[in-house]
Amino acid sequence: ECPKNKTEHSYTCLLATKDVSGNLKHRQVTSVMVDSGATSHMKRDTEGLVNIRRHYGHVYVANGEKLEVRYIGDWLIEVKHSDGTIKGVMFKDVIVVPNLSRDLLSMARIDKAGGDIIIRKGKGVIKKGDTCLPIRKVDDMYMLDYYGKSCEEANVVSTPELWHQRFGHINYEYLRQMGEID
Repeated sequence: ECPKNKTEHSYTCLLATKDVSGNLKHRQVTSVMVDSGATSHMKRDTEGLVNIRRHYGHVYVANGEKLEVRYIGDWLIEVKHSDGTIKGVMFKDVIVVPNLSRDLLSMARIDKAGGDIIIRKGKGVIKKGDTCLPIRKVDDMYMLDYYGKSCEEANVVSTPELWHQRFGHINYEYLRQMGEID
């Protein structure tokens, strides 16, 4: 077992970035639940995350089960805004909880970051500055649609922890040195 440094809390903000160019014809539309009960933004895996760091903690889910937090990172997703433009949106400090049943965006974190969530008659938006993201109601839950990876994109493993485990818990210094080999 590897030594653990304990960190329990994460903080986040919603930030719009530049327009995303490229062909979205081959991109898969995916949905993430916008949850009024979540205390942090949460993902089941590191796909789409940047600035990934090892993170320790736990999350209690609705059935009382305690789930382990493994990583934290920033999630860049491509979203069709209310005006029809497609832009990248960054959610900061998203925790990775592998046994979570679905990815979640926290209404509380969006609110804390200065975002507004407006819901009327089964439709809604998340607004902050010029960013206006449409959300839709599905079975009494609100969902934000975003564009996922295309079929042609590779699944790149970018966490040192995963490589550390794959190489039989090899020393991190050796992993770093292997990454420097030309």
